[in-house]
Amino acid sequence: MIFPLHIRLPGLMLTLLLTITSGCYKEIPVRDNALPEEARQLLSLDDVEGMVDNLTGNIMFTIGGDSLPDYAPEISFGNYSAMELAGKDIVNGAVNHLGPVVVNHPYLLLARKDQMVDTFRVLFTTLPLVHILSGTEIPDEPKVLAHIQIQYCNKGEDASAVHYFQSYAGIEIRGRNSTRYDKKSYGLELWKNESGKDVMVPLLGMRYGEDWILDAMYVDQLRMRNKLAFQVWETIGSVPEQDGKKGVYPGIRCRYVELFLNNNYSGIYCLGEKLDEKLLHFAPDQDEKGGVLYKAIDWANGSTRFETSYSEPSSQMVWDGWELIYPDDRPAWEPLAQLKDFVVNSGDSDFRAEIASWFDIKNAIDYYLFINLLLAYDNAGKNTFLARYTGQGPFFIMPWDAEGSWGRMWDGSDANTFGILENHIIYRLLATDADDFNNRVKTTWKRYRSSRFSKETLMKQIDQNYSILLKSWAYDRENLRWNVSIDPQQEYAYMTGWLEAR
Repeated sequence: MIFPLHIRLPGLMLTLLLTITSGCYKEIPVRDNALPEEARQLLSLDDVEGMVDNLTGNIMFTIGGDSLPDYAPEISFGNYSAMELAGKDIVNGAVNHLGPVVVNHPYLLLARKDQMVDTFRVLFTTLPLVHILSGTEIPDEPKVLAHIQIQYCNKGEDASAVHYFQSYAGIEIRGRNSTRYDKKSYGLELWKNESGKDVMVPLLGMRYGEDWILDAMYVDQLRMRNKLAFQVWETIGSVPEQDGKKGVYPGIRCRYVELFLNNNYSGIYCLGEKLDEKLLHFAPDQDEKGGVLYKAIDWANGSTRFETSYSEPSSQMVWDGWELIYPDDRPAWEPLAQLKDFVVNSGDSDFRAEIASWFDIKNAIDYYLFINLLLAYDNAGKNTFLARYTGQGPFFIMPWDAEGSWGRMWDGSDANTFGILENHIIYRLLATDADDFNNRVKTTWKRYRSSRFSKETLMKQIDQNYSILLKSWAYDRENLRWNVSIDPQQEYAYMTGWLEAR
């Protein structure tokens, strides 16, 4: 079935056809004379629209490798009578043999209309490209109506096979301290229609979700520390065994992209999953079973490190450095208040005997080793999620926003290579040796150091991320766009040297 849809934004209207087949949907763009000049299609290769940067005159496309030896796409262009690309006249609506093309090489494009000639440069990248058309300024909150386009290649397919996705969306600026930077991070929600009904999609091979994050990674000059931390956590993270959630990974996955906002290039981003109740596979009635999800957003005089417990639970959705993520329709602070009271006020014998019923010990061990491997100061208190599935099950902790790690502090300054991090739960586990905690820490560390935390394994992950960004030449475009002076080789040497010393 095919239904016409319309996106109406201030100064912008897009007409789409929504094709629905066997439980999935695909939105197909249709040219519309109502589009403003800056949003008109300039150039399409194999039905994938190039993303135009008004600041530089670049038109960018994704390809699946460093080069294509004999690129012959079907080319179409609108609003121009003729085009010449890299010295070759282009036949509109036909296959054109362009010969070899390589990533980051500027191919001169001359676009003629009447007696006028507009000049552009066509650039290819190996990273997925994301374009957000908002039609209005993006606020801190709430989300405003937008349209998202993504072009990407799948690993293992032909390098010229480019996939295209587009959808309605809502977008807003996200973050706390990071909002002061010129390069913003964004919260993104996929919408099925302009009324804001959300839709779940597995973007770029990640898990099904409607809420996504575009992380600017601005403080981290390598633009990889947060993603790398999530990859390490993925090798060890788990939910408590007694909850029976064997197929759930309690963490965030993300993919590098290059972002455009309203036809302006915005640089390297990480498109990532949002850690919420859906990602943890909470049932619709999980709150009735005692399921909760909290997010630590502030230090709050030691509250998020479980060092203090003296304020009464709030009637709001934010309390004592924590934000309530689930349930999202009413305050549910009593489980957290009870946990804090037990950790802060219980005697050593009670703590030793009962902590395993309050908190998942394996998770505590893994998180303790994780934040100390990275020396992630900010993640020892805030920048964590805390969850449980039932009132009878234990709490467990998960990381987010680990940009201040791997040798850098939260503001990008150098970090020491020595020091041990802990919160008060871990401190008391060590002090009381509850559930044979000290020996289990040593045994787990020894096992991880010969496998998941080995120098070889960690360097392989670092090099894989570094290679992805280097091969795309996105560091150069990032420097130009934000007037920064990232030296990836120097920062790579710093981070790997720090890790060696750590």
